[in-house]
Amino acid sequence: MEYSIRQAGPRDLSGIVEVFVDVAKDPDVSIATAGEMLTKTPVIKEYLEASAEPEFPWHALIAIVKGRIVGVCDILRTPMQRTSHVAELGVGIMSGYRGQGLGRALMEAAFRWMRTHGITKARLFVLEGNEIAQKLYKSMGFAYTGVYRREVKTNNGFTDLLIMERIL
Repeated sequence: MEYSIRQAGPRDLSGIVEVFVDVAKDPDVSIATAGEMLTKTPVIKEYLEASAEPEFPWHALIAIVKGRIVGVCDILRTPMQRTSHVAELGVGIMSGYRGQGLGRALMEAAFRWMRTHGITKARLFVLEGNEIAQKLYKSMGFAYTGVYRREVKTNNGFTDLLIMERIL
């Protein structure tokens, strides 16, 4: 499958929201609901506009297949000076495009972007039952560093939210 990856900008808003909503429809991979993601559209728009400034703490990379945005990796740098070398990653791939290497490609591009901008540590959160994502993250050098017990409500009760980190 041919794809391209680039930094997102304001004109990508609808495609990014589409990815976020699609991912949020799957409670096994997302802590947000689709409705919650739709309500965040104005904030995402503001972030996309502000991310043109290199010092803005949030940036997003997008994966494009045949002109359609099908994946997003957002990078959120911590706001404190003493932890500005740390960023939290969020990765989302539309359901029909998972398992084809886009998540890995987005994360590799994110690592390059982070190194260029002085970020030396990546952190992410993953649902305990999302074994496919955990396998990807482990293969990319992430290690488990903590757990938020019973953090996320599910249809069957609660599940843990795992913390994984990688030094770049």
